[in-house]
Amino acid sequence: MNWIEKIQKKSQTEKLRLIWTCAIVAVLLMIGVWMISNRYGKHIKKDTTLFETFGRGIRDVKTNFRK
Repeated sequence: MNWIEKIQKKSQTEKLRLIWTCAIVAVLLMIGVWMISNRYGKHIKKDTTLFETFGRGIRDVKTNFRK
């Protein structure tokens, strides 16, 4: 019997408890990866030209729309 069949045979409350446990573990893992990547990401120069170009485009649309 595989683990999926074992989960299917559990009661509704046990299934909900398992879902919430998995969700909390996933969130904790994502926060951990985010914190670790944030620590190492400070030493890397970021390329912000895409955001600057996007901002200029929005400003151009605003000025053309007001005309």
